[in-house]
Amino acid sequence: MVTLIILFYLLVGVYTGMRRGLTLELVYIAGYFITFLIAMFTYEGFAKFLSVYIPYPSYIPGNHLAIFTEAQAMSLDQSFYKLVAFLVIMILGWLVVRFLGYVASELTFLPLLKQFNTIGGAALGFFMNYLFIYFVLYAVAMIPLAPAQKIIEGGLPNFIITKTPIVTQIVSSWLLPK
Repeated sequence: MVTLIILFYLLVGVYTGMRRGLTLELVYIAGYFITFLIAMFTYEGFAKFLSVYIPYPSYIPGNHLAIFTEAQAMSLDQSFYKLVAFLVIMILGWLVVRFLGYVASELTFLPLLKQFNTIGGAALGFFMNYLFIYFVLYAVAMIPLAPAQKIIEGGLPNFIITKTPIVTQIVSSWLLPK
């Protein structure tokens, strides 16, 4: 079921990107990149705030984790708060970028080669939705409860978290304890 939801969300990204076109998708990506930079510089303080108000289930040694080792699991709580803080900031930034994109929606109609505009927009829409799915699945993988681990164990979710080129290495080195 999770795989179907992921595939549907990726198809929505392709469809949305096709409708927006390459130019407007580039405007959105520029906004998301700025949001990403803001999130990277502000998430740690927000993570400390969240750790006071959001409970994190304790890891019990011997429990099975789909992605992380037992040594990593012992300090996943801080990584979890960092990732949740990062995601909250990114979602708030996403809302602002969506509003600005709505204001700039006439960029969809710039005269570009129609096929190039459609295919480029579809590719960028897919990419942005894929990244969002990646971060959400990574956050779910950090929760040391059996239902969350069951979601991550099989098929597409596990593949996305462990096999995404470049992103997996960057996020793991950024969030996991050294």
